[in-house]
Amino acid sequence: PRLLRLSVGGGVVAASRRQARLPNVATVIPSYGRVDLFAAWRAPQWTLQVNVKNVNDVRWFEAQGANIIPQAPRHVLVSLGYQFR
Repeated sequence: PRLLRLSVGGGVVAASRRQARLPNVATVIPSYGRVDLFAAWRAPQWTLQVNVKNVNDVRWFEAQGANIIPQAPRHVLVSLGYQFR
């Protein structure tokens, strides 16, 4: 049946407040909880997928060494795939 070709899912990413590794500065990165969702439709050789990242549009940061990097707000990714046989 056509309905069985549809997949939906989601996930939650959460992080507690944490210390950034900045030299000689006590900086705390705030906690956050982010929700991601997806839906995909599959035909015999095709896949169409839509991902919605950061559904709740939370402001969050990652730290890499001495850098604190703001991450993307809510956004949508659409992909189309074809499998060669």
